[in-house]
Amino acid sequence: MDDINCYILVLTPQFNWDIMGAELKKVTSLCRYMNVEHVMHSEWIDKEHDENLYKIATLCEELLPYSLYTHFANKKVFRRENDFWASDDKLLRKHIKKMADIRLTKAIMLADSCDIAILYTENRKAALHIDDRLKLCGQKATPVMNFRRKEEGTEYRLQVRIGEDTVNDISRHKVVVLSHTPGTFILDGNIYFMDEKISAQLLIPFIKKPAVWIASRNENNYFRHFILKNAAKVEMNAEGFDIEDMDSIPHPKLQMEASIGGYYILSLHFDYDGNQYLPDDTTPGRVTLRETSDSFKFTRQLRDRSKEQRYMEVLNKNVPQLTSSGYIQFGSLSSLVEWLQKNGEQLRKLGFDVVQPSDKVYYIGPLSVEQSDKWEGDWLQTRVTIVIDGGRLRIPFNNLRSTILRGEQEFMLQTGERLIIPSEWLERYIDLLFAGVSKEGVFIRHRSQLPLSLRLGQDKKTPTSDNNRTGKQDEKMCSLELIKTTLRPYQLSGLKWLWQNYKARTGCCLSDDMGLGKTIQTIALLLEYKATAKAKPGKKPQAGFLFTEEEMRGDTDDFGTTNINEAEFRTSLVVAPASVVHNWYNELTRFAPSLMVCNYTGEIAKRQEKRHNMMRWDVVLTSYRTLVNDIDFMEGQKFGIIVFDECQTFKTSNSQIHQAVSRLSGLHQMALSGTPIENNLEELWSLMSVLNPYLLGDKLSFKKKFITPISRQMDESRTVVLKQLIAPYFLKRTKEEVLADLPERQDEVVICPMTENQVSKYATELSSARNEWLDPTVSSAHRQIHILSAIQRLRHIANGEGKMNVVMSYLENIKSTNHKVLLFSEYVSLLKFVGEKMRKREWKYEMLTGETRNREQVIANFQNNPLCQFFLISLKAGGVGLNLTSADYVFLLDPWWNKSAEEQAIARSHRIGQHNPVFVYRFIAEGTLEQQILSLQDRKQNLIDSVMPFIL
Repeated sequence: MDDINCYILVLTPQFNWDIMGAELKKVTSLCRYMNVEHVMHSEWIDKEHDENLYKIATLCEELLPYSLYTHFANKKVFRRENDFWASDDKLLRKHIKKMADIRLTKAIMLADSCDIAILYTENRKAALHIDDRLKLCGQKATPVMNFRRKEEGTEYRLQVRIGEDTVNDISRHKVVVLSHTPGTFILDGNIYFMDEKISAQLLIPFIKKPAVWIASRNENNYFRHFILKNAAKVEMNAEGFDIEDMDSIPHPKLQMEASIGGYYILSLHFDYDGNQYLPDDTTPGRVTLRETSDSFKFTRQLRDRSKEQRYMEVLNKNVPQLTSSGYIQFGSLSSLVEWLQKNGEQLRKLGFDVVQPSDKVYYIGPLSVEQSDKWEGDWLQTRVTIVIDGGRLRIPFNNLRSTILRGEQEFMLQTGERLIIPSEWLERYIDLLFAGVSKEGVFIRHRSQLPLSLRLGQDKKTPTSDNNRTGKQDEKMCSLELIKTTLRPYQLSGLKWLWQNYKARTGCCLSDDMGLGKTIQTIALLLEYKATAKAKPGKKPQAGFLFTEEEMRGDTDDFGTTNINEAEFRTSLVVAPASVVHNWYNELTRFAPSLMVCNYTGEIAKRQEKRHNMMRWDVVLTSYRTLVNDIDFMEGQKFGIIVFDECQTFKTSNSQIHQAVSRLSGLHQMALSGTPIENNLEELWSLMSVLNPYLLGDKLSFKKKFITPISRQMDESRTVVLKQLIAPYFLKRTKEEVLADLPERQDEVVICPMTENQVSKYATELSSARNEWLDPTVSSAHRQIHILSAIQRLRHIANGEGKMNVVMSYLENIKSTNHKVLLFSEYVSLLKFVGEKMRKREWKYEMLTGETRNREQVIANFQNNPLCQFFLISLKAGGVGLNLTSADYVFLLDPWWNKSAEEQAIARSHRIGQHNPVFVYRFIAEGTLEQQILSLQDRKQNLIDSVMPFIL
């Protein structure tokens, strides 16, 4: 590692737009007269060993005129560098100057922290002396503007305060302005920084003269522009005109606003007598100028930053979701208003006012509901009253009925304020408003119409009390110890959902996507049921029999109880299509060997033999056709849990199968199907009439209330109501939703074992490459060429049969889905090889390489043709500039040296407009340099991440 003391940072004017240049130079030693060896470039420095030197050299290079032109010039406007520097565009100059000043300041501060000597010279060829080393001072320099107004004009002088010392006349000192913003300058061999809001341009007029004279004819213009602009930033003293400072007391206000992205926010403002400032606003305050007949008067109201910061700290302590910019974001207006209703009083106590738009005023005060319930048999009478402002207003909840059923959430109060109906109420009472019958403000419902999510606080003595229906949410699940597999998190949550519905005696439908394990979750439920149900005491069986007559008939006195702790265990029944009954048998015996399973299908004679002992089994399996044939017998059995697999089988309400399943009697009924509703809403009624008969009423009323308004009139409000009414009884998780807690993009490295032939070829080629590298007779240049060629040969071997077998296996799995795949490779030959395999399989695909002529047609066919699932793309031809969001799988067939290139390729799919999670697979040949390329990518990415802040 080089000695850090052998380097110096030399600052030199560039004479382009007042931009100061800088060079990192290496010297023989830091003696009085230094001999410069050369200017250090970043590419000569080993970053890992000399990271700070590398950063300083990079910053210096970015200050070069050509670098500034390259980074910031619009090449369409300035084709040549000379045209760029000849521009008189003030905004452009200001921007470039600011970017250069920031880089220069960073280089100075970094060099000082490394104890690298900093020198200034106006002549690059001048001798450098260590005695001229500049010292970076920690104290900030504060300018003080002094004005003395007389009849003939105004004298303006500038002082510079540094700590307790004041420089009254900088023209008597050696001063060099290094940068304007941030303000940096040299004063007598010391480098000083100014406050970030003050420009060092203030110093320039006084470098060569002690004062500036403003003639009376120019005073008006000078006062209104220069002085007014700086009066709030800089300390001022004046004779001959007045400067009045007003009291500066910030009043914090949270203002309700709608943001551009469709969100709603509470934005923090600090109010100073009508002047509003955001927390991150750098404006120091407001200054006004009033001209009298013979003088001027400045009135300043400066912000009290310390008080503002204290308010920010108080708000941040009480509102964790507060952003650094001082606003709180909400997804909807209703969520904002509901939040204020809960937290508004506390905010007011802390000193914060809430400001609403004048055109719509929402009620944000205390809000609650009172509810009373009374049971009469199986019917529940519920009275709900809205309590506003501690009882100032009391509104029957039924008054909101028409508003809610229209799908609206704003209700106009008699005070003129708008009440946002809380989402919690909509979720809790929507079924009450729609399914319940209203009589004089009281809602009447059958107990089967009460959804699991409703919390009514019923009398605990009633059989259907909330505690009995739902149980403890965190109770231990016995089935997890009994089932011979480990449930995934979403499967465990599905089991708990099924269990809660079982305890509530509310029929439900598990509608997860195929492949997510509906069968496993149901088996776990059957295990839980057996483990927790009360054993049958009953009568002793007759001699020669294992069971009593009551047990074989399924008769018990407590069958109808709604208390799960009192219900005796009953045989469960699984009804499924004949084609999957055998699969159910295998899954049950595999994952739940503790359950005794009976396959009640096959010939009638064998079925009749099993009828006498049916209730000895824990689970009975049968098909829908068998059920129809034997319904007269099955109707007389009283089962525990009845499971209807592929429940769309009885979607037609007047079919034989629907009539058969409707005649079954069970303690609890549930259904399984990825597509429970395939065509129309009548199928929904058909399903729920079996699972929850009272929920949707009879078929005629359901058609009148829902089918006609939704199907024919496109009534969105009825759609919302229906969804909320049935939502507690359906659990639908897609594969994408299961991954909702993961990033929108999921990456996976697939290690592909090579075949024996590949391994042999690879070892031979690797040995040959090593020999070439170690051969002393080969020149360095030729050695590099040989190694690059060997690397390409090794990579071609890695892309051989072993990897292709794995790739095609993955593609086979995707082929039967609706997903689309982008396949990227650096090698066109590999893409053609994969394409040939697809062609032989008669798969539709497109290919995009440098040879493609009808590029747009190829892209359009892949995007728009649902039969075309695969798109083979070469890195050069399709790495950038494509929007291929119809694909949600990306296959990288071989790793690339530049990870950024890979990311650009992935971005063809993982970009704005993509609504599905994107799955990225990197196929890596095991035991090859492809694994080393992955490590190299990480190192290169770290390099990119460290450089990016300096080039933005």
